[in-house]
Amino acid sequence: MSAGTVFNLNNFNQTIGDLSGAGSLTLGTGTLTEGTSNNTLFSGILTGTGGLTKQGTGVLTLSGANNFGVLTINNGTVDMTTINQTVGDLSGSGTLGLTGMTLTEGNATSSTFSGAITGTGNLSKTGTGTLILSVSILTPAALPLPMEPCRRASGML
Repeated sequence: MSAGTVFNLNNFNQTIGDLSGAGSLTLGTGTLTEGTSNNTLFSGILTGTGGLTKQGTGVLTLSGANNFGVLTINNGTVDMTTINQTVGDLSGSGTLGLTGMTLTEGNATSSTFSGAITGTGNLSKTGTGTLILSVSILTPAALPLPMEPCRRASGML
């Protein structure tokens, strides 16, 4: 997707091979399912109450100021870098990379993430819903992250 391009799901669910580029992706209430074994970078912005579902063994790097409903990582890795990002719910069993940024998760619903969390970033929980983490938390040196980066503003973590 080229910079300046707007892709609007118009509240429909859509499945694609890989997400890459720098455009704007409006989810509405729809869910975009993406992913193969390729490693891709999307520096554009995802917005809406809908979701992004990652499948396939590749790495999807998100580096825009994203603010959307549900991030589901079924397989592979979603690496969030540089700019703080927000999702309503986090779920799945893949790998979440947090690199030099804060991912804020939370709304009034509950979700479970049972994958791995890696990197030097932070995870912040807001909202009244419960986020259940049944994860391996690893830094690049494979040491547990200190609990300090996990913050609960409200709700349960």
